[in-house]
Amino acid sequence: RRVRIDLSNIVSIRKSRYKKNSLRRAVYNLHNSGLIRFYSSGEDFVELVDKQGFTYRIGSQKVQEFFQVLKAELKL
Repeated sequence: RRVRIDLSNIVSIRKSRYKKNSLRRAVYNLHNSGLIRFYSSGEDFVELVDKQGFTYRIGSQKVQEFFQVLKAELKL
């Protein structure tokens, strides 16, 4: 299923790394207490927060490139 995130509602963006001891299973569109996760592989993620307070955490192997593209698109 395709998930659309409205980039006009995004208020902040940050890049971070998963904790070394955390268990990272592949998930897609997992909702848990206002946190929506997308993860396939890699050690880093980009976290987006929208106006409603939802947090989107998107894991990637090429997080630096993904972060730069999102930052340029959002102009934050």
